[in-house]
Amino acid sequence: MTALPKFYTNPEMTGHFWAKESYDFALETREKYVKTQRQKMLFDSVIGFNEDWHYWIHIANMAHLRRVRAAVRAIEKLSPMQLLRKVRTNHPQLKTDLLRWTELNAYTNERENFVSDYCATLKFFGMGESDAMARCEKYMVGLQKYNYQIVP
Repeated sequence: MTALPKFYTNPEMTGHFWAKESYDFALETREKYVKTQRQKMLFDSVIGFNEDWHYWIHIANMAHLRRVRAAVRAIEKLSPMQLLRKVRTNHPQLKTDLLRWTELNAYTNERENFVSDYCATLKFFGMGESDAMARCEKYMVGLQKYNYQIVP
């Protein structure tokens, strides 16, 4: 990052101050906790240092940033599937970049475990195993469009 966004250097509205807090928290997380290549790939894939202040109060709000910080701190200690389960457990929203990244990471590094877990979930809701596997493959192809950086 070369220059700070306009809302940061010249706040004019209350939303700018809230966005500044989120931006500072993200910078602190990057400087204090992002040390390894895996942590860097997770953080850079999930947090985009956007110039728009709306991003920092709606998408990258403090609750989301705290979940990202927890994932960054845990990524070196947990396997990809354990990290995915941790993120899913503490994730009230449906789909965010953090959840998509952990799903793709688990699929890339622990494919058999991820597919069996995914299929077991869909079987619980009545879907057949072959249909569940086909849906899993289709979902993973769809995740490729996000161009997340994954460490094998």
